Amino acid sequence: MSFISELKIPRSVYLWILVIVVGVLGSGGLIYKFIEDERSRNQFAWQVRLGIVADSRRADVEEWLDNQYQVLTDLAQNSSLQFYAMDILSAMEEGRSSPSQDKSAQAEAKYLLSLLTVTAENAGFADEKKSTADVNANVAQVGLSGLALLDMKGRVLVATRNMPPIVGWLEEEIEKLPKAQRGLIDLHNGVSGTPTMGFTVPIFSVQGNSVATDQVGMIVGIKEVGDELYPNLKQPGNVDQSAEALLVRMEGAVIEYLSPRQDGTPPLKNNLTADSPDLASAFAINTPGGFGEKRDYLNNAVLVVSRDIATVPWTLLYKIDRNEALEATESRLRTVLIVSTVALCFFVAVIIAVWRYGASVRSEQAMESYRETSLKFENILKFMRVITDNQPTEIFAVTEHGEYTFANLTASENAGTTAQDMMGKSMTSVVGPIKAKLYSETNKDVIENFEPAHRVYRSGENEDLQVIRASHLPLRADDNYPRGALVGADDITEFVAEQEARRAGMRQLSRALILLLDQKDPYSTIHAVIVSRIAVLVAEELGLDDDQKLTIDMAGNLVNLGKAFVSSELLNADEVISKEDRAQIREHMLVAADIVKTVNFGVPVVDTLRQLKECWDGSGLPAGISGDAILISARIVGVTNSLIGMLSPRSYRAPLKFEEAMVNLQTNAEARFGPNVVAALFHVMENRGGKEILGMISAIDGRLPSPGEAVQLIQDISET
Repeated sequence: MSFISELKIPRSVYLWILVIVVGVLGSGGLIYKFIEDERSRNQFAWQVRLGIVADSRRADVEEWLDNQYQVLTDLAQNSSLQFYAMDILSAMEEGRSSPSQDKSAQAEAKYLLSLLTVTAENAGFADEKKSTADVNANVAQVGLSGLALLDMKGRVLVATRNMPPIVGWLEEEIEKLPKAQRGLIDLHNGVSGTPTMGFTVPIFSVQGNSVATDQVGMIVGIKEVGDELYPNLKQPGNVDQSAEALLVRMEGAVIEYLSPRQDGTPPLKNNLTADSPDLASAFAINTPGGFGEKRDYLNNAVLVVSRDIATVPWTLLYKIDRNEALEATESRLRTVLIVSTVALCFFVAVIIAVWRYGASVRSEQAMESYRETSLKFENILKFMRVITDNQPTEIFAVTEHGEYTFANLTASENAGTTAQDMMGKSMTSVVGPIKAKLYSETNKDVIENFEPAHRVYRSGENEDLQVIRASHLPLRADDNYPRGALVGADDITEFVAEQEARRAGMRQLSRALILLLDQKDPYSTIHAVIVSRIAVLVAEELGLDDDQKLTIDMAGNLVNLGKAFVSSELLNADEVISKEDRAQIREHMLVAADIVKTVNFGVPVVDTLRQLKECWDGSGLPAGISGDAILISARIVGVTNSLIGMLSPRSYRAPLKFEEAMVNLQTNAEARFGPNVVAALFHVMENRGGKEILGMISAIDGRLPSPGEAVQLIQDISET
């Protein structure tokens, strides 16, 4: 006490020093807690992100598996197949004759073979790499893929060409499959050394039930699945370089990698023991639906999630290199830690200076020094704020009641005020009620469920259009701030408006051009719209992307544009025209490409029009290109245009029947259009509404439609 009295230092100085020391220690704890919370929050965000991708990939894989079974199930439930199969079996069991000798059974087997062949080609069970002949008897074949109809004794009644022989290992696998249920011959290396799978479904008698006693046979499908299955593991739009989806399964004490790996290892070519320490694939199999930090097949640290695949003994794991996933966060947290540590050290230095100064001078001078030091510390905190103010994204935090607790420079500038002025104010008063309501509804869900959310907000139309892409992250409550949400928002209006305007403009241009023909040849406008609509359905059947479908849509609409240069008398001739006149009309397709060659459609519409007369065997015009060098869009529009042309009435002839038109197309399919497109067109016409679209013009009864009827038909067909 005498020392204090001698220096004339008030007791309050020491009390303040104690408070500051406690504050420094508390701040250090808060900094540590903040960093750990940020790490935990970031890992949680990655868990959600990886889980979403894993669920998406699992859904695609399961959908692919279901599609394979559905193809066989549709066949098995075909009443004609059931009836003919039972008839053939009855003939064999009664010993009347073999299918190869009995003409009736032979005709039925031929029908079944045709049905299996069409289905195999449409569903990817056809093996185009081999050339062995189709057979309809239990004879071993050399092949990789195919469909086969078996009786209950395992005898092959009908099989497509190149169906693998049902002998040996394959025969044993089929015998082990359950009766009256669909079965699976799991993923394995086939005859050619490529991933192969088999699927089976039972065939029941026509009047029977779905029980083992009514089963008369089964349909077996074998196919190489690499080109179909593995693309389902690729996430569209993924930008993470080390992200990878894998299919794995447990086989004894080892884990098999069923899909290709990023290190170049082919599928089914490398196994690892299940007891490898922290192995990501072992964790995925043992903990389906789990998330963790493990080691991958190259012993790299990864973040991994897993999902079970229904109906097959597979597990899907989705992983990303830990360094790639967390490096940005760790770098930011290191910066925060360094800046905070420097600030704390500076604060400690200030405390020591205050203590030493307070021991030698009056307490008022010591307090003045403390105020100056606090100002310096505040400047350091302002410097830390620069980190967020230099971001182009709006970043702001609000409470659950919509009151601002933080806003960066971009957010305040877009609101037309300052960040300091926004603090404590409601979103409604700063950004308006409409925008505030959009954000508030999402913030409420994010805060209550404590799960991040990503939204795209669209408001207004035309000049008033605004599109905002925003990410909402929940914020935990602490002693200083209530619980709330952190929002990062980017204005993508210009990008969205430009994209929509361009696509709409191109569609309007193509429609406007074909309507120019309406007065010369009403059939041409209706023909073009029908070609466009059905060709897009064929593109969907073949799984083409959006750009390819847009190309086909516009090219189909413009397919008859060149007829503008053909005389009205020739187009509307009421008698059979000469060979030279028909050639002039056919050449209008090439003229259409020249008319629009300077238009930038953004997709290869001009090249599609220019290649409509090219042939798969290279005998077409104008360039004589062949095979895959011909755009798939040109092949689809070309085959659809040919079919609709044959089915459409003309002023000088009646339309062909559908069966006659399809025979003409199938006769020239290989030389003219190449594989797949004719079969896909046939499927669309039979099963996806193609015939119904053609039926919309039946009211015309073979006469030329009036302009009003033509416009109404075009509108009805486009909306179908």
